[in-house]
Amino acid sequence: MAGRYLGIALTRQGRVAEGCAALESALAAADASGDRAARRVLIGTLCNSLCLGPAPVGQVIHRLEELLGSTAGDGVLEAVISRFLSLLLAMAGRLDEARERIRTSSPVLDALDQSTQWTYRWAAAEALELTGDRAGAERELVSRWRRFRDFGDEAVDERAMNTAARLAVLYCNAGRWDEAAEFLSYGADAPAAGYAGTVVRRLVAEARLAAHHGRTAEGVTSAQRAVEDAEPTDLLTLRALAWLALAEAQRTDGGTAEADASDAKALELYDRKGNVAAAERLRAHAAARA
Repeated sequence: MAGRYLGIALTRQGRVAEGCAALESALAAADASGDRAARRVLIGTLCNSLCLGPAPVGQVIHRLEELLGSTAGDGVLEAVISRFLSLLLAMAGRLDEARERIRTSSPVLDALDQSTQWTYRWAAAEALELTGDRAGAERELVSRWRRFRDFGDEAVDERAMNTAARLAVLYCNAGRWDEAAEFLSYGADAPAAGYAGTVVRRLVAEARLAAHHGRTAEGVTSAQRAVEDAEPTDLLTLRALAWLALAEAQRTDGGTAEADASDAKALELYDRKGNVAAAERLRAHAAARA
């Protein structure tokens, strides 16, 4: 379990490859100990980090299928792994398979009242958005936000802040700017606890809102900060998100050549991860502008 906490800490810092190595070592220890409860928790954490990190989608799908074959009839663990597989399959452009994984895993996980299943709802949300179901993605994230908003004794739960930042970006994608601003304001006075995902998504939403409202220089500055914070990490999809925000701000500010270069950087990151669905969407947007 110490190895699990180390893996989580490294992942939160954006050192995901190191985090996955720590989690794989911890999982081997759990297997050797015969502790099935620890094994279940570790596999969920490992799946989470593998989806976030630099390992290519095809490689991660193979690893999760290996883990799925080792569940020995544990229906909850099968559902956890399937939820992450839905995201990976969506990234790979295998959208019908992704939808089927969501369909089969969600009833099992939604019936649980455990923080783990709420934590991992982000994966279902991203999978749904990639399959074109933005309303479904919104439902997953709003449920996650409400759960952690009301969790524990902290005035602002960091997991709720992370979800609010995800919702702000989602609403920017949908052109629902007032709602994006509302969720961006959640926890604005609270520290982001050093979690790269929360910090970068907040900056992305700030940049896009500023650009939308005509504050173009402010938008470029916020997007540049998002890139600066994201680039030292190996969170490839998060880095692509920051570059896309910069491209949008630069294009609004009249910097077409700079925006095209930023789009190209985002595309390279999507291709490196194997996120076919996001890469195809970016290429389609570029073709539409041409």
